[in-house]
Amino acid sequence: MSSRPSSVLSLEEISLLPRWAARLVRKYYAGEASHFLLHGNIYDLVRSKGQYLGLLSFLQHEILGQKNVVLYNRSEGTTFGSTETERHFLAQQRVAEPLMSKEALKGLPREPGRALPLVERYLFYGEKVAVIINFLETIIPAGEINYLSGEDRNNLVLMQRWIT
Repeated sequence: MSSRPSSVLSLEEISLLPRWAARLVRKYYAGEASHFLLHGNIYDLVRSKGQYLGLLSFLQHEILGQKNVVLYNRSEGTTFGSTETERHFLAQQRVAEPLMSKEALKGLPREPGRALPLVERYLFYGEKVAVIINFLETIIPAGEINYLSGEDRNNLVLMQRWIT
């Protein structure tokens, strides 16, 4: 009987993945890298274990395993990979900010300057947390730093804290 968790792909399963996904999985499992920037056709399907999954489902269920997944994009705000993760996230926010009401937490902010610090708090507090940010270019647009707005600069600094 295998002792590896069911969420970890075997070498054979990894070899069946597209080349980019196999490279990502190998680096992630080896502990060589923990931050990835995926670009291009992020809405494509990925073949895994004999079925096709959307990229987000593939990342959540096949690669990230038992991590609490927090998702963010500018238009939807913060969402969660499971209701358990959402409960854990909200409970952690209440511990960090005891005066924050339950009503305030129900309407999590969408704008990055207010939402991402909450995600950051959870990222650094919680164990086994994965954050997926969709449409990163809307939060940190490409360009010379001198021409970025104050909000864009703040978002850039926040992201740099996450990857150091």
